[in-house]
Amino acid sequence: MILRLYIGERWPESGGSEPVKWIVSGKGSPSPNSGVAVSLADIPAIPNVEVVVPASAALLTSVRTPGSSMRLFKKTIRFAVEDQIISDPEAVHVAIGPMGPDSVMPVAIADRGWMRRTIELLADNGIYPRAMFLEQLALPIENGSWSVGLSGARGALRTDVFAGVPLDMEEDGAPPPILEMALNEARKQNAEPSAINIYLMNGSARLDVKIWEERLAVPITVSGPQADDAKASAKSRLNIMQGEFAPSMRLAAIVPHLKIPALLLALAVIFHLGSYFVEYWLMKRESQRLTAETDGSFRQVFPEIASVTDPEAQMGFKIQQLKALAGEDKNSGEFIALLEKAVPLFPAGAKPRAMNYGPGGLELKLALQADADAKTFKDALAGLGLEVTAKDGTKEETGFVAEFLIAEKVAKK
Repeated sequence: MILRLYIGERWPESGGSEPVKWIVSGKGSPSPNSGVAVSLADIPAIPNVEVVVPASAALLTSVRTPGSSMRLFKKTIRFAVEDQIISDPEAVHVAIGPMGPDSVMPVAIADRGWMRRTIELLADNGIYPRAMFLEQLALPIENGSWSVGLSGARGALRTDVFAGVPLDMEEDGAPPPILEMALNEARKQNAEPSAINIYLMNGSARLDVKIWEERLAVPITVSGPQADDAKASAKSRLNIMQGEFAPSMRLAAIVPHLKIPALLLALAVIFHLGSYFVEYWLMKRESQRLTAETDGSFRQVFPEIASVTDPEAQMGFKIQQLKALAGEDKNSGEFIALLEKAVPLFPAGAKPRAMNYGPGGLELKLALQADADAKTFKDALAGLGLEVTAKDGTKEETGFVAEFLIAEKVAKK
C-alpha cells in the first residue's frame, strides 16, 4: 500500500495546520481509502508514504550536461542553473531526472528552506516519506496530449514527461492565460497537443467545456474527481527528495524521535550489567567463604601442614600418605569407607580436631558441644557394625573433646 499526501504551498508556514488530502492505494487499502485530514494525526498509519507538492513549489526546466565529469557536474548543479533563477544558488535545491537525448537532463529547482521545513514538519509527526513529487508530474500523461489538474483557484499543467507549470484559474471560468500561452508556443514549434485531459480535484467547480474548446481550439475531456493517479508511471516522475533531502540521509530528522527509546534501552542495558556484576560479586564472596571454610577444616584435621594452597589436592595427598603409613594398598577404600560412615553421624556442632589412620583403624578427635554427644556418636557407629573405642574426653571452655578409634569388625575364624 502507498499513502499519498497532497500538501499546499503554505502548508509548512502554517505549521501543518492546513488540511491535507490523503489517498491510500494498492492491495489491502482501508475503507475509506481517501479523505481530507485537518491534522496529520488523522491520517492512516502507513509506512510507505509519498508526498505530492504544489506545482508552484519548484521550477521544472532542463540543462545540457558536459560530456565528462558527471560526478563534479552533479555536485555543482546549482550553479549550472544559475542563469535560469533569480535566487542565490546556495538557497536552492536542485533535483535531477534521467539523461535524455542530446545530453539534456530535466531538473527541478526548489527552495531549500521550504524543502527543509516541509520534511522536518512531517518528521515531527512521525511521517518519513520515501518520495516527493510535483503536482504536475503526478498527473497521467499520454502521448500527444496534455494534462491539467484543477483544484479550486489553482491548478497544474503537464505538457510532457518532465515538463509542466502551475496554473492560476480565472474568476470568469475562462482558460488560464498561461495555458493559452503554452498552446501558442507549441503551435509555433509544430508541437500542438492532440487533446487536453482535465482532471477535477476536490473543490473544483464544473467547467464549461464548450467555452474552453472554443478559446483553445483543442479537444477537451474532463474526468473527476481524480481519486488516484495510478495511471502516472513512476518512471515519468521526478523525485525531488535527492542529495541532502534523500530518505537515506534523514537521520538528523529521525534522531529526536529516538531519544526516549534510546534512553529506555540504555537504562535496560545498565540494569542488566548492574545485575550481572552484583551476582558476580555475591558468587565471588560465597566462593571465598567456602574456600576459607575448607581451608579451616583442613588445618584442623592436619595442623602440622604450614602452608595450605590447594586444600582438596592436599587432602587427597594426605589420605594416600596415611594409607601408605598404615601399610595399606593405595587403592584400598577402607579409610574412605570409614569416613563416609562416620561423618554423617557427627553430632550437631561437632568439629574435627585431628584425624589419623593406622593399622588399628581411624583415630578421630572431635570437639563436641556436650560430653553426652560422645556416647551418642559411639552408639551410632556401633549400630553400623563398626568397632568403636572411646577414650576419656577432656572438658574445655568451648565444649567437650573426645577421641575415638573406629575400625571395621574382623570376622572370627
